Amino acid sequence: MKVFLKDDNPLSEAYLRYKDMFEKSNKYDCVILNRNLNEKILSEYKNILLIEKLDGAAIWCRKLLKHPNVKTLLKMYHYPDLHINNRLSVCGRLFVPYDGNEKPQEPELTAEDISKVRPGLNFLHLKRMNDVITTTKASIIKPIDDRSIYSFFAGTTSYKEDDPSGKWITAHRCMYIDTLKDMKKSGKNVIISENVSYSSDEYIKIMLDSMFIFSPFGWGEFCYRDYEAILCGCVLIKPIIENITHVPNIRKAMNFEFNDSLVPDLEMRDILIQSKENEKQIIKNILE
Repeated sequence: MKVFLKDDNPLSEAYLRYKDMFEKSNKYDCVILNRNLNEKILSEYKNILLIEKLDGAAIWCRKLLKHPNVKTLLKMYHYPDLHINNRLSVCGRLFVPYDGNEKPQEPELTAEDISKVRPGLNFLHLKRMNDVITTTKASIIKPIDDRSIYSFFAGTTSYKEDDPSGKWITAHRCMYIDTLKDMKKSGKNVIISENVSYSSDEYIKIMLDSMFIFSPFGWGEFCYRDYEAILCGCVLIKPIIENITHVPNIRKAMNFEFNDSLVPDLEMRDILIQSKENEKQIIKNILE
């Protein structure tokens, strides 16, 4: 198999750890990111393993997916439901509510198209997660009641305002920040860091001492924070997400309603650690 991946982004970097496995496989002719696939490659190779680098679960390379030479599309996560994949979207993001900017996703996908899509490596497997996994494996995870920080948020709150979905995401995240500010005013120990960078050690230390991690949508449904929160034994609270396929499925570790008695899913924490350790098997399963 010809490997067209380049070490130029976190997702390609993750897959390139297994370049030898790809090159030895005879299931596909080549593996490539959708943005690098051109007409020459598309016509020359008959069994293409395509990777879409996109934080969101929506499928953007819809025309490529329909091409007979594209046999499999790997996504960080995706909606298995055909109806969801064909409904209107705001700038291609299926979680953004309709606001007058919604448009059809084109071309319309078929059940055959969706059958080509498989979950591949996700945020858990990107390099940034290495420190979190290593540190939390060696740490004593404190019970929720023994933690001193009620809630912690560090992240971007300003997205492209000229993009309808970016405008909505900005408002969505600011709403979460306002909720956290109200909690802080009530006397709870809440740390809010908008657009502030922490060192890896500082960030993990705060997470390990935090009870609740609110994780609003960004450009996609999931982000690094979701995996970090579970690994650090925090209670992960997110907006309701429709059925999404990814490996492992962390939806079971989420709490969609706020409740002081919630406890983190330590089983899911173990599953995440095992999944990272068994990363090679995930690639092997794709190539079998």
